[in-house]
Order: sequence, then C-alpha cells, then structure tokens
Amino acid sequence: MNTSILSAFVLALIASAPALAQRDAPVSHDAWGYRMRSSPHLACPSAWVDMSAATPLTLTAAGDADADDDGGAAIALAQPVRFYGEPHSALVVSSNGYVAFADGTAEEDGGHWRSDCPLPAIPDNRRARFARIYAALADLERGAAGELRTSHFAQCPRPGAAGADACTVVEWHQWKQRGTTALVDMQVLLYHAHGEIAVQYGALDPGLAATATFGIQDAGARSALQVACAGSVAPPPTSAVCYFDDAPGVQVATTVEPAAAGTTTGDGRYVRGDEVAVEATAASGWVFLDWREGGVPQSNLPTYVFTGMADRQLVARFAADGDVLFRDGFEHPAMP
Repeated sequence: MNTSILSAFVLALIASAPALAQRDAPVSHDAWGYRMRSSPHLACPSAWVDMSAATPLTLTAAGDADADDDGGAAIALAQPVRFYGEPHSALVVSSNGYVAFADGTAEEDGGHWRSDCPLPAIPDNRRARFARIYAALADLERGAAGELRTSHFAQCPRPGAAGADACTVVEWHQWKQRGTTALVDMQVLLYHAHGEIAVQYGALDPGLAATATFGIQDAGARSALQVACAGSVAPPPTSAVCYFDDAPGVQVATTVEPAAAGTTTGDGRYVRGDEVAVEATAASGWVFLDWREGGVPQSNLPTYVFTGMADRQLVARFAADGDVLFRDGFEHPAMP
C-alpha cells in the first residue's frame, strides 16, 4: 500500500471513529443512586457562604497556557468526604469550574479541552481523574479581581438537609468565561458526615448555558447526574443544586377503606420537601369519599397533593354508589 492510500485509510478510520466514550445522561437519578434537587426545594436552599476570610489557592498550570486560564490547585481535606461510596481525603480544584477527586496535580491537572457533554464522559485533559463535580465546566479564567479559595468549617454556615455537619467549601470568586467580561461566582460545599453536595451560584454568566457542563460523575465515568450541558438551560443566578447520596426521606403509605372499594397510587419514599401526589380510584359500584389520616380529614379530592415533610399513613375512604353519604367534616362532591 503506498503512502497516499495509507494516509487516506487512516483518515477514514479517524472520521468514522466514535467520540470518546460519551454515554446517555440519566435524568432524575443515576445508576449509583444519587438524587438531585435544586432551589427553591426545601432540601436545597440557596444560602451563600461568606468566604472573604478563606484561604486563597495557588494554581499550577496544566500545560502551556497561564495557570489562571488552565490549571489546578490541590487541597488536603481536613476530614474525608464520601463520593459515589468512596472516601476521599484530597481533591483538585480546576480553574475551569470543576472539582476532581485526586491526590494532587500529578493525577489531575485541572485542564479543559472540551466540555465533557453529555455526562458521563471521559475527560481528555492530559492528567485527568473522572470522579468530578462539574460546578460549571467551561473555558474559564480569573477575572481582574478574581480569586479561587477554600475553607473548612467545623459547623457549616449553610446547614445541610440532614442537619448540622462539617463542610469544606470551594469558591470561584469573580471568574469569567475566556474572552468575555461577565463574571461567575460559584461555590461547591462538601458535607463530611452526610455526603451531601451543594453547588451554589451567585453571579452566573448566562452565556455559559451554550457551552458549560453542570453535574457529577463517578470515577469510572459510568454513572452521572447531569443538570445541563452545551445548549440546555443552565442553573439561574442566586440558586443552588444539591446532590444526595442518602437524602433525608419520608415514607408515604396508603390504604383503602373498605378494602375492595378502590385502588390508590403514590406510595413510596420521597426526599423530604418533595411534592407528593396520592390518587384514589373507585372500583365499580363505589364512589370516593375522602382522604383521612388518624381519623382526621385531609382532602375530599381523589388526588391529594402535599409537601412531604414527615411520614404519612393515609386512608382513602369510599362509599357504595347510591348510599347516603354522611356529613362529618368533608362532603362528597356529588352531595348538595
């Protein structure tokens, strides 16, 4: 085979090769079991942490570019954090808007060559670890007054959904997308005991929605939760996105009275603060009467919607069609 034919053959192979191990992104929860909620959900409030006294981080360049454009800074954690079931005692913060779980910049350089979209994805910077929190992965750089900083709090100023906890906070303060002037302020909060992750956004350049990736993924690039990437709707400013490995939950159980009078849906475990809808459907010959809990009327609508703040045991009551329905708090809609 002559040189020109060989070159054409190689180019054809490259052109037909698939992209680097990109996979479909999960929607509501990932293969591991993380659940995601965003403000104003009760489990994920936006509560900015004052980092004015935090420790500034020094970036190490990932390649030929300036470190403030393409670099990483290693942090030894005061306490381990759990991520996809694995404990970590160190991480690397990238100038480009992500946190990678690695022991130092020899393992993860903080570089950015493309926007790992969709998640999960295999990053292609020179030295990369796949276990990542993508606060906003984009071609970011330090603004004129920009700082990258971190602080550990024995009691986190922003309470976690599971209660009081220690946390480590990483902040990109007045960063910006390369070639633009709009500023980016964002924080990653890692809760040490409960494993919660909160990503908070202060100022957020709306232009990032076209290119940036937001989400988390595991060390094998096999499991991920994607908030947005490259063209989808990014989180708004002054908002938060939270990831729960073991979210505080409530259990909702429903029963029917009499037992054969109908069916119900909506049973299950929910993240505390979720909107819950239970629905009752009458069997032939029966009509829905009301929902009760502990004998106390809750709703006279077949679909009962409420915020799940505690365990609930709800009873859907039915009456035989044609019977006189009694008035003891709730009236059947058909009654005069």
